[in-house]
Amino acid sequence: MTVMDDKTSVQVSIKRGLRGTPRSPRLSSSLEPLETSEQILAADISHRRYGSNEHDSFPPATAAEQSFRHSGWSSDRRRVYTALMQTGQAQRRVDAFANCGSALFLNRDGDDLALTANHCHDRLCQPCQTARRALLVANVVQAITTSKRAVRFLTLTLRARDARLVDQLARLTACFRELRRRKFWKNNVDGGAMFIECKIGEKSHQWHVHAHCLIEGGYIDQKALSAEWHAVTGDSYIVDVRSVTDPAKRAAYVTKYATKPADSTVLHNVDRLQEFVLAIKGKRLFQCFGAWKTFALEGDDEPRRNLTVIGSVENLAARARSGDLEASRYYYAACRKWPHLSQTFGPPTPTPNDSPPP
Repeated sequence: MTVMDDKTSVQVSIKRGLRGTPRSPRLSSSLEPLETSEQILAADISHRRYGSNEHDSFPPATAAEQSFRHSGWSSDRRRVYTALMQTGQAQRRVDAFANCGSALFLNRDGDDLALTANHCHDRLCQPCQTARRALLVANVVQAITTSKRAVRFLTLTLRARDARLVDQLARLTACFRELRRRKFWKNNVDGGAMFIECKIGEKSHQWHVHAHCLIEGGYIDQKALSAEWHAVTGDSYIVDVRSVTDPAKRAAYVTKYATKPADSTVLHNVDRLQEFVLAIKGKRLFQCFGAWKTFALEGDDEPRRNLTVIGSVENLAARARSGDLEASRYYYAACRKWPHLSQTFGPPTPTPNDSPPP
């Protein structure tokens, strides 16, 4: 059994230790909500692979590995996979997306346990973006709390029009760039970050593209800002300015637009989803400007630790069912820490000594 390539292995955050009072496996509120048994099975994407495995980006993910990582969004995941295929995305990207979660291994980290798996990091993969968002939120909160002047929450909207999403994204970016060049902006804003939201209007059924910004600086008069925004767009004037009283809440709100795969109005519309996939390719949905340019909002993830590989979770579960005492102890401890494992790979059997082997 080989250890995963360091470039594609991602360590799962650890909250509970190995040792402690045995407890029955249960669902954790921190996990994605489980679906029915049929939906969990539907999490499996049978992706056709080409060439030899050594040239593939990821090793194949088993149905159980896919279920463990993706059961919370299996239906939407299949929609995204279909859109990636139908829009002719690179085979390497589709392969990584379809096999995200493969090579799920249990490891020892000193006296603790850690899970590792291959993660695709695709911007349309919900679990990968959830992890990215947590880091982004932490860095945005730091940027807010260390700012020298007041930080405000600003929303800029574009009037809905019958135009392609790629053109509307280009227009929003160009208008925002022009707004930052104007005297009004330079006199009142030192810097900030802008996050783009794309959704479909409930009544118009057209693209609604918004910019949500965190801005550092002086007082912003909403009527004056509305006039400035209309001056650069020619037809849009609806804006909103609010004080940031809860940095963590506001950071979570704005970063979701940069990290969520797509709005539900997009995911459930085949044509719009395909357009979305093509329109955002190679484009950043957030940017820092002015004094905030020095902030690396995505930063570096948690540094890798020196882990000792125990084995694949699927293999451990099978060995535990066959009566292997060492595998049973490890698998039982893992299910205490990640209850969702027992829902996917089968319930563990308590052993006389529930702590893992030394």
